[in-house]
Amino acid sequence: MIKGLQTDRPGLPRAGIIRLGYKKTVNKGGRDVSYPVEADHFVLTDAPGVVEALGQDKPTELNIYFPFDLVDLVFPSYMQHWIAGGLVCRGDGEHIIYAIDPTTGKQTVRDGLALVNHREGKQDYTAGCVMACPGVGRDLYPKCIQCKPNAMLIVLLRDVPRLAYYQIATTSIHNIVELTQQLNTCLDNLEKITGKRRLTGVPFILKRIARDISVPKPNGEGRMRTKKYLLQLEIDSEWVMNLFAAQRQLADPMRLSLPAPTPPEMPAPPVDSAQNIEPPLWDAPADYEEAEIVDDVPVESTPAFLTIDDLLFQLNQDFGLSETEAKEKLHELNFFTIPKNGEAKTKLTEMYQAVKAAMAVSTD
Repeated sequence: MIKGLQTDRPGLPRAGIIRLGYKKTVNKGGRDVSYPVEADHFVLTDAPGVVEALGQDKPTELNIYFPFDLVDLVFPSYMQHWIAGGLVCRGDGEHIIYAIDPTTGKQTVRDGLALVNHREGKQDYTAGCVMACPGVGRDLYPKCIQCKPNAMLIVLLRDVPRLAYYQIATTSIHNIVELTQQLNTCLDNLEKITGKRRLTGVPFILKRIARDISVPKPNGEGRMRTKKYLLQLEIDSEWVMNLFAAQRQLADPMRLSLPAPTPPEMPAPPVDSAQNIEPPLWDAPADYEEAEIVDDVPVESTPAFLTIDDLLFQLNQDFGLSETEAKEKLHELNFFTIPKNGEAKTKLTEMYQAVKAAMAVSTD
């Protein structure tokens, strides 16, 4: 066994990807534009064999098992920044655990520490220094403005007899928070009744449910209510009946004279549920939950800039402008001062939109 290339950690092959939406193409200004659209069902086009096993192609519920016992293994979540399908930065809200220089592809950060001397925005970092992650605040480095929460649900399908997992990605904060809470609540209750803090072998039902939630407006100013199809986890109803029966016996004041309650049977886990299993490979997120459509046309949202460094970084990412070129372009468009205080957010957005319009004219 080659050290560093192989381990004795248990793992599973990936059987497919279950998506929460699909790609749609429309003609906008004489050009075909593809964008993600949220679905009200699970999209199975990249999950081979599942349609045949279920007998339908647009299910709103899936019968699932979890292959591991730890929430961090069945539902890993990170703050992540992607460029052109490649992962640039990943953090856990406290430390950056992986980052590269997108211009060279060289890794700059691993497990919270800088590997090499490098620069983020206008700040220099030395090898060995701690690299913090601001989490959902997204306000520590210029690139943070492009960072989003990403999570991956890892499931086995009860209707598909394969010892292989299906992954379901989400960037919805609602999904990430609520699924994590639901998983932890299930673990707590199962431990009380069965004495075992386990997810493996427990039959779950994963659902898509419609909810009216608050989301940012496409222009970044304020919030609005919109309908989204969120994920929801429930233990199979027959299991719930057994759990309730056991709970009633435990709560009975005469329980000392009663036979010990019989908890639901805990089947043997399908694989070893060790704690050191590496999370699965990640695909670039599709952002279905955040896609906003108006009159069947995708809304092109503008990032919310906090500082001039945020703006300069974004102009480099979107249009390939160096810092000098970006400043020259801003001067051409009659922006000569750096906005401060209360006007900064609005003014920086105006500057970005002006450069975007000018670059569009220059490339047409």
